Amino acid sequence: MVTEADRRTEEFLCGAISRLFPDANLVGEEFAREFDPRLPWTWVIDPIDGTDNYTQGTHYWCLSIGLLDHRLQPAAGIIYAPRLDLLLFADIGRPLEINGREAAVFPPVKELTSLSGLVISSKILHFLDLRGFPGKLRILGSSALQSCYPACYPGAVAVLQEPQAFAWDIAAAHAILLAAGCRVAYYDGRPLDYGAMRVNRWNLEAIMVASRPGAWDLLARRIRPV
Repeated sequence: MVTEADRRTEEFLCGAISRLFPDANLVGEEFAREFDPRLPWTWVIDPIDGTDNYTQGTHYWCLSIGLLDHRLQPAAGIIYAPRLDLLLFADIGRPLEINGREAAVFPPVKELTSLSGLVISSKILHFLDLRGFPGKLRILGSSALQSCYPACYPGAVAVLQEPQAFAWDIAAAHAILLAAGCRVAYYDGRPLDYGAMRVNRWNLEAIMVASRPGAWDLLARRIRPV
């Protein structure tokens, strides 16, 4: 689903970024652009992540802007959810900011309980059997926004994202999660490789797992592939 707001927002953001950073790649969801691997920076933009939510009038959608360095590694990320009055900003090497203030640092996860929150994408049950997880499952309908939950809310221990997602769905969240001290990797433990994603039309290669410290080892004992 694509709306006029998606297109116009991406055009506006890309125009503003191009004026400020003329020597950078722009990768957006709505418009294909030439990619130059020699350029030092790559902006990865989803103008409205959660378009279905947006069109139905629910609050769980956001603007997602990620920045990759010359190695295509996360350098910074911004996620803005206007209906939630939520602004997340990460600059790798500095503390995560939420609405202009330094975010709280959550302690490592030592156990999974009935109150533990696991945020999942809508089709993850096609890939993983989660019946062994003792806590609560949440689906918000915005990959970028829900991927940030372990960095924002103490009850959320991890996020599972199906492999159909694209770089613009997770690039900003990736930087935000790293700034919060979270682990971000594929289900098999490999790091996310944006260079490989670029070859694969910017598509994730496998299931992405983002988790707070200590959570992944506990989760790995409770879930299994379908």
